[in-house]
Amino acid sequence: PDQFGRAAAELGAALPQATVVDLVAYAARFMQSYKNLYILAIVMAGLALLAGFLLVANSVSPAMLDRRYEIGILKTAGFSHRQILFIFAVEYGLAGLLATGAGVLLVQGLLAVMAIANHLAASILLLNLPSLALIAFCSVGLTLLTVFGVTWDPTRVPPIVVLNERNG
Repeated sequence: PDQFGRAAAELGAALPQATVVDLVAYAARFMQSYKNLYILAIVMAGLALLAGFLLVANSVSPAMLDRRYEIGILKTAGFSHRQILFIFAVEYGLAGLLATGAGVLLVQGLLAVMAIANHLAASILLLNLPSLALIAFCSVGLTLLTVFGVTWDPTRVPPIVVLNERNG
């Protein structure tokens, strides 16, 4: 490999008007551009997860203000703090799973379109089963952490306080 580099440098020095193309260096540069594209996709996915995290927090927090009466009724009916948290976890977890599934299907569709246009990119940018599982685990996990963080305090309020607010 060093001989190719030296030979290309010597040819470039001997023939200053000619363009010397080293196929190994050209292929490495070509692969680097795909690696940069892959890193861009990972960074954008991370930003999308952060945006989703913030959107869930911004939608659950006002919803808890509207659902305080519902929480009070559930607690009056005998539901525990843990059971109410479980109800919200299932509700928002399914919503997070649905959003993750839609996003993964969209990405798979875009990768299929890219495969038609560029076969090399399609062979490099793949979403295999472990990657999909990690994406689903991270997105649903972040959703559940957000839901638990936002719903923890409203579910701890005694039902008499909530019911008195509504009636008073």
